[in-house]
Amino acid sequence: MIKFADKYLPYSERVYIAFRIAFLETQERLVLAEQLDLGSHRAFGFLTHVPFLKSVPAQVQLDLLLDVWDKHLSKEDYSSNYLDEAIVYAACETAAHLMKSEPEHAQRLISCGPLQSSFELSGKSATQFQELHLDFAGEGHYLLLSQCQDLSPEESSEFKNKYGVITGKSDCLFDALSRWHVASGFEDRACGLLTDEEVRTLSEMPDFINSSNKVSP
Repeated sequence: MIKFADKYLPYSERVYIAFRIAFLETQERLVLAEQLDLGSHRAFGFLTHVPFLKSVPAQVQLDLLLDVWDKHLSKEDYSSNYLDEAIVYAACETAAHLMKSEPEHAQRLISCGPLQSSFELSGKSATQFQELHLDFAGEGHYLLLSQCQDLSPEESSEFKNKYGVITGKSDCLFDALSRWHVASGFEDRACGLLTDEEVRTLSEMPDFINSSNKVSP
């Protein structure tokens, strides 16, 4: 399980729905980018809700979301960092946005998932998903970091001290920006979030699998 401050992320239908919608919405955009041959000149995916992380490649965004999902289901205890908080925030915001703008599409994304869901998605239900991240997305320090990018080192340090941003805890966000590859074992980390068929489809996507560290036999 993964702990945010003094609360564990609950095993709930809403968490599953938020993560699934964020994943599949980002994957669909990645497929479209492949079809249009956009190359690396793109900035899309659920993490664009966090300005500092908007340039994280879409395939890495998917991989990072699977990391948090895997921690969520694990029997081991994990303490969250800024990146985990950002992912929960961005997943909930993506799900809420899609429920407001395209509720029927959002409903289709969960209707074919590995878990049966009785949740009726609508613009009104979007509020519940935004309220979910309020308990687990921390104080939003990951949202402030983009404001430091144009500051001098001295100004940046002063800004962080003012708002309580812990420099060491920000390292994981910089690590995410520097990643391009998908870690091996994504199939196992997708357990419970994606169907077997969806995992097979993912493993056949050039933009995803070509960036994987998985070694072919």
